[in-house]
Amino acid sequence: MARKPSLSATGRRGGRSAPRRFATVGRFCTLTVPKAQKKANALLGKVANGEDPGGDIQKKRREMTMKQAVDFYEEHGCFIQGIHQGEPMKARTKAYTVARLRHHVIPLLGNKHASEITPGTSRNS
Repeated sequence: MARKPSLSATGRRGGRSAPRRFATVGRFCTLTVPKAQKKANALLGKVANGEDPGGDIQKKRREMTMKQAVDFYEEHGCFIQGIHQGEPMKARTKAYTVARLRHHVIPLLGNKHASEITPGTSRNS
């Protein structure tokens, strides 16, 4: 399988001893060379200011999605709040709660990362 050609920028943050970072600016056919140069210069400007655009992208990829959050909640977080705070939910309550999340939340927000979700996200989805 052939790889699609892409335009990328490379840079280092912290001098020669720092690891080299690669960031894809865009696909070759969809982005013109002057636009790619502008995007690459913007990325290199962020690196010069001490930011890490490549690290930000990697951090976002590792972030938990809503589907993973529901799975984590099912395993570790099904506890009662209120008067009996801290007690685990009864089996049927836990099953109904998780079923509601799987049927209503995951179809809307399942593949979105937690940082992407805002109060207006469910209305816009």
